Amino acid sequence: MGTPTATELEPLDWSVILLHEHFHQYQYALPNYYEQVLELDLHNGDKGGNWMLSYPFPYEDPGVNNSFGELTHALAAVLDVDKGSAERTLRMDQYRTAEKAFRDSVGESNWRYFQFQLWQEGVARWTEIAIVEAATHVRPELAEFASRKRESIRLSLSAIQREGLRTWKRKAFYSVGAVLAMLLNDASESWRARYLEHLFTLDLGTP
Repeated sequence: MGTPTATELEPLDWSVILLHEHFHQYQYALPNYYEQVLELDLHNGDKGGNWMLSYPFPYEDPGVNNSFGELTHALAAVLDVDKGSAERTLRMDQYRTAEKAFRDSVGESNWRYFQFQLWQEGVARWTEIAIVEAATHVRPELAEFASRKRESIRLSLSAIQREGLRTWKRKAFYSVGAVLAMLLNDASESWRARYLEHLFTLDLGTP
């Protein structure tokens, strides 16, 4: 991690990133985490975990880029309407259609990797927002920081739409997963129990 000074981060930003990394420790401690990671059959003989970073996802493929662009466009459209509204339900259905097209474009092995990254890195990114928002109940002065953290995910999604999967590569999955976690949480906090029961997927029911 390094210290706030060494990383040139503000102490609050550094603390949030530290909590993000602690959330990864929590994930790794879940029952059967390591056994089920191997069962994804994505490691290609690398049981040390480096494959999680170096997995050969088809980031450069034009068809994959096009379908991922449609997916992020549809996801951003969901965020543009109020939670609980009929319009959000409609736009979520449109997102699911774009998601299926993306799944078809990448194939099953790559789809498992995508879902794994949403589950692991995307939700860890969402926790950065959730923790700060929870802290505002005892530290109201953090409200502005919490709002900036939430807005940063929207901005990242917009940048991914402009610049594409070729540019963002695996980091794009962090923002997509964080937005999906937001939407799941907006619908019902019960998704958190399903998250622990169904490892390596955010297909936990329609938000």
